[in-house]
Amino acid sequence: MVSRSKSFSPFVLFAIVFLSFDFIQAIPSYAGPSFGIPTETPTEVPPLPDLLNITQDANHELRRIVRNMSNDVCLTIQAGKGNLYCVDRNLGDRVEIYELSPGLTDQVRPQLQSGLARFFILSETKPLVDLAVDSDESIYVMYDANDINWILEFSPHYSGTKNNFHAYIQNMLLLDEGDLIEGTEPSYMLNIYDMYGNYGVYNSGPAKDRSIHALIDLGPVKISDSIIGRQNYLCLLTEGDDSSTKILIYEYNQIRELTPEGILPGYVPCQFAYLEMEQSFYIAAENMDQEFALFRVSGDGLSTEKVGDIGYIHSMVSSKDGRSLYFTNPLTEDKSAIYAYTYTGPEIIPTPTFTQTPTSTFTPVPTPTNSLTPTNSPTPTETPTPTPTPTIVLRPISVPDYRIDFDSYFQNPELFLDFYQIVFYNQFDTDLLFLNPSGFNGPAIHPISGEFLFQNAYNPSQFYSVPYPNRPVDCRQIEPSFVNENAENLVLRAVHPDGSLYGYRYSDIQRVVLDEFFETISIDASILDIHIVTETDRIPGTNTGDVLILGEKPGGITGIWRINHEETLTGIFEAEPLLPDEDIPAYPKDWTIGPGGALYLLTYDLWQVRNSEIYRLDMDNKFREAFHFSFGGGCYAFTYLPADHAFYFLKIVRKYYYENLYGLMRIPEDGSTITDVQYSTGEIANLSTSPDGTSLYLTYRDIQNPEWNNIQALHYRGEVVTPTPTPSEPTPTPTPIPGWFVLDGFGGIHSSNPELERPLLPYFAPYNIVRDIEPDPLGRGWYMLDGLGVVHTSSPDLPRPVNLPYFGFDIARNLEIVSTDHGLEFYMLDGYGTVHTSTEEPFEYGELPWFGSDLARDLEPNPKGEGWLILDAFGFLHSTHWPIYDFPLGISFVPNPMARGMVRFPDETTVLINAYGGRHTNPFYPAADVINGLPPEFYFYGFDIIWDVETVPATQQ
Repeated sequence: MVSRSKSFSPFVLFAIVFLSFDFIQAIPSYAGPSFGIPTETPTEVPPLPDLLNITQDANHELRRIVRNMSNDVCLTIQAGKGNLYCVDRNLGDRVEIYELSPGLTDQVRPQLQSGLARFFILSETKPLVDLAVDSDESIYVMYDANDINWILEFSPHYSGTKNNFHAYIQNMLLLDEGDLIEGTEPSYMLNIYDMYGNYGVYNSGPAKDRSIHALIDLGPVKISDSIIGRQNYLCLLTEGDDSSTKILIYEYNQIRELTPEGILPGYVPCQFAYLEMEQSFYIAAENMDQEFALFRVSGDGLSTEKVGDIGYIHSMVSSKDGRSLYFTNPLTEDKSAIYAYTYTGPEIIPTPTFTQTPTSTFTPVPTPTNSLTPTNSPTPTETPTPTPTPTIVLRPISVPDYRIDFDSYFQNPELFLDFYQIVFYNQFDTDLLFLNPSGFNGPAIHPISGEFLFQNAYNPSQFYSVPYPNRPVDCRQIEPSFVNENAENLVLRAVHPDGSLYGYRYSDIQRVVLDEFFETISIDASILDIHIVTETDRIPGTNTGDVLILGEKPGGITGIWRINHEETLTGIFEAEPLLPDEDIPAYPKDWTIGPGGALYLLTYDLWQVRNSEIYRLDMDNKFREAFHFSFGGGCYAFTYLPADHAFYFLKIVRKYYYENLYGLMRIPEDGSTITDVQYSTGEIANLSTSPDGTSLYLTYRDIQNPEWNNIQALHYRGEVVTPTPTPSEPTPTPTPIPGWFVLDGFGGIHSSNPELERPLLPYFAPYNIVRDIEPDPLGRGWYMLDGLGVVHTSSPDLPRPVNLPYFGFDIARNLEIVSTDHGLEFYMLDGYGTVHTSTEEPFEYGELPWFGSDLARDLEPNPKGEGWLILDAFGFLHSTHWPIYDFPLGISFVPNPMARGMVRFPDETTVLINAYGGRHTNPFYPAADVINGLPPEFYFYGFDIIWDVETVPATQQ
């Protein structure tokens, strides 16, 4: 072969255009929290697919890591750290980036959940091509759009995402410590290019620059893949003019052929990797019949053997320890899996170093080109300190296999007792009660006997009473207990201790007594639920045996009605409102009896149905917040389990197109944690508590196969704690603060207490550029942050932060100061959600999202525990510890992002301020003593000028 070198203009060779990334949506996850859920290894590993026929031997192990991935899932090994990452499609056009644990064994794709700090939307017609992750958590995703590759860059070096257009580049190879390539350093990127049949390798500069230079020019010799291989030199997998496969090594600025005679006749090479411990290359290649095979080539290139036949490989990488090969392989036409092929034998001693004298005719000449740097991306005048964005971690969750074969079940019922895999601390035993209840309404549980009562959904006049079963009951085999011909429209909901049944139909409440009576009354609402008052309930204005009805009136108004059950015996009764509508929180979803027998109400937000809040009805007839926070996840039902002293919620975790993911969530009665217990792709349609308070009953529906349904009991067997004292009317805690300040964008400071002396800080009128004020933790004065990143002080004696960036454009949003034993630590939040610190330690993001646009507004220490909170412009509150949305005031600013600042007072009441100066507080947990601290006329409608609200510590008086 003849060596070729060629000079060319970079503007002819390729184009790199930096564009705004409008279609990447760094939307925070609506999925519930996933911490505290252990990884479960299946007891039976499904067999490997027939398309994968790899010869097994004593020195190699093959196992499947994850299945049900997309066909274009891409893998990479993180530079420096060696972590395994993948980028994969979830539900079509949603692309997510994960850090995979090499220890995973045959997980199912729907089981896997990430923190979702990085995802984007990409059309299914644009396949994923490659992935690269640098040691500082910079992430690069390559995808193909009409035969032109694009590279998306998620970088911690700046707040934003770059979308780079590379017309001829095929792959990405990030360099690491010890890689021996002249003129490169760690974090440099190498790319294969194909320009009209002319192949070579580009050397892309450091992460902050990414200027491109030609490194190698091979002319018509096609390069299929590039890796760092033997002795840390660059290795190329090529296909020559004669269709022969060769491995080339680039060392000492020259190319030599490791396999001069060519290998793999009849196959076209696709990808390869190198296992250092085995001193072997692995090549995936395709023959003329489009059949793929995996080959092993010795490190000296002298021997080649076929490892086995494989269906297809879209991505293949080797681990940093040099023992494992990770690759993708198809399971079906649209699904694939990730496999680990590990060398388990002894380390092979490397062969002697190759001589520097090349043995081939290749004499490539590096061809430098002008550096191309972006010109249209806003760049801070002072480079910010690199702050890693949150690592995207793949977290397993337990998903049941809900396809049950009835015959197999009745032969071996013990095999199906884990139909629901509840994994929360292993505190539940599962018990399958009823099969195929889809044709029945109910069940309603008798409060004394514990009997299950059903109604035939297809023949509503038929009712069934079944004792607690000692083995699963097929609902299709049971016989009616009685028939009431008048109950054709009844939807069964509750059973009275005297045996009468209550149900509803739209706005009609219906009462059935065996086959004798049927009575109906109407209310002006859509009925949601019916509750029979028991002896232990503490609901003001009710008596044991009364019937309570929960309904929703037009406009989301909640109504609660009471029926005096004794009056029903006379045949003359009516439903009377228990409370005035205005005294009940709006938008009801469900209710339950909670700690101390109090009535608890679950509500949702009209505009953001993923928001849920819980209120408790106290003995003074007042609803108050049970928890001073809200949570997301689309909760639609809940119940209280006395044995566990915890609430359990049903929720829609994720909803895309026509596919939902349903979850079961636990919150202890003190509200200290939020924990996901179980996920399922089927619908958990009903949730209730057994009469003795020790078990949960769930009705499960398979959306795709309605015949496969069941009712399951989850028996709590954990430690029973001391019961919670009976709730009483809370005593308000005074707020020990002298007042609070509101900041406008000019730098004006407005006080709720005119007697307070306001600090002397710069005033920038007419420039709306001031974004935050913050008190010195030691009481020595105040700090002010402007949008460019400059920190001003009210006193020259105050210590100034170091290592914080100056952006030079309006993107700094909030400043927080923490006093430590080592002095003050400063945390600066920018609009994209990146937190810059004055310390050398990286910020721990946890579950905090990266917004990708100017949405972050306020950074606050978590007042209820460790970690941080970020308020975004829509009013969503995000936590480092809980991947949820918290609406502290039951208010959101969707679609107008006007939220600006939030303050929580010592009694946990909250005030949020918007861009016009409007103050918001929770009407069921109001900050009544401070909400009117500013005069009513303090409001600038239509003028986006207010940016912060801060309490004044007593030390600052």
